[in-house]
Amino acid sequence: MLNLPEQTDDDAPIFTAAAMLAQRWRTNRAPKISSPHTVIICYQRDPITALLKRQRAAKIDGFFGELRVLKRRDHSIGLLQPVGPGAPIVAAVVEELIAFGVQQFISIGLAGGLQADLHPGDIVICERALRDEGTSYHYLPPARSVDANPTLVQQISAAFAARQIDHSIGASWTTDAPYREMRRKVEAYRDEGVKTVEMEAAALFAVGQRLGVPTAAVFVIGDRLADLAWQPPIDPQPLRHSLASVAHAIVEWLSSK
Repeated sequence: MLNLPEQTDDDAPIFTAAAMLAQRWRTNRAPKISSPHTVIICYQRDPITALLKRQRAAKIDGFFGELRVLKRRDHSIGLLQPVGPGAPIVAAVVEELIAFGVQQFISIGLAGGLQADLHPGDIVICERALRDEGTSYHYLPPARSVDANPTLVQQISAAFAARQIDHSIGASWTTDAPYREMRRKVEAYRDEGVKTVEMEAAALFAVGQRLGVPTAAVFVIGDRLADLAWQPPIDPQPLRHSLASVAHAIVEWLSSK
């Protein structure tokens, strides 16, 4: 854990996402469409593919990942697949998209299940992320966890309930090192009631809090560690189905607002 001093209003980075975008667009054309209000971050390709079968979208180049904006009159919903997993990548791309004008982020991805009652394909809305990574400490003072935006969490849960999508709400463990999920840590977090383990939520929530932008994360259980042994999913189809259902429900809810 980095032991950084508490940030103040006098802290000002020399190199900013806004400056990076301005420099990038000096040599490449800036996007011709306005920024979407909300970006849905999808770490897996499957939910984006499922959405694009039913939705028309325009591609926007120049970010850390593949960004598409669903073709609506107000271009209000973006879909982003980052260039890779991990806290530093999601923090960088979210900062750039905030500089572009995005006002809200919801991430969708797979996570490891830490509770015995969670199985591949189950859906968990993350309300809090344990900060066992490094990126969040560059945005917020040291603390054990960081919260998702509570209003956004409740709105997503209500949207799922209205569409009869079973889900639970709980905490997640964010780590930088998937191959260092030690037995003692897994056991401790499991016994505490933490539901999932993944690599991005703490950074996403920290950037959102620092820059005043609502963020939330929804996880689909992939592998399981609840029995203190790695159990990969046998059938990927429930994962694909849940990822697609979550993505469709969120787009439908956002479109109805």
